[in-house]
Amino acid sequence: MRYRYNQQVSPPAPFIHVSLGLAENGVTLENLPAQLDTAADLTAVPANVLQDLGAVALDSMKVAGFDGILRTAPTYVVRLAIRGCEPVTVEVIKTPDESFILLGRDVLNQYRIILDGPQQTLEIE
Repeated sequence: MRYRYNQQVSPPAPFIHVSLGLAENGVTLENLPAQLDTAADLTAVPANVLQDLGAVALDSMKVAGFDGILRTAPTYVVRLAIRGCEPVTVEVIKTPDESFILLGRDVLNQYRIILDGPQQTLEIE
């Protein structure tokens, strides 16, 4: 699947669309914007998305952002599907501060990804 970088952020960034779902209740949300974040160990999902899914926290873990401040974040298990790829089950953290999903290496390392900065495109398979 090939995507153009999102031009609505500065500088332009690699975003894709994903679906998130829960096995427990069968709820799935489609075409959610997700930024590729190769510096993140884990995938972070906005609080409002988890609320719309009806997700219930599984656990919590200590996490630190780029500011280095250690925080406790609730975790959730979701089925994440990148358009054109097989879905994966992943434990994600809830973030109250982001308006879109941040795809961390826990998800990204399962795919072959080519970032072409000069052309502002990405390919994922």
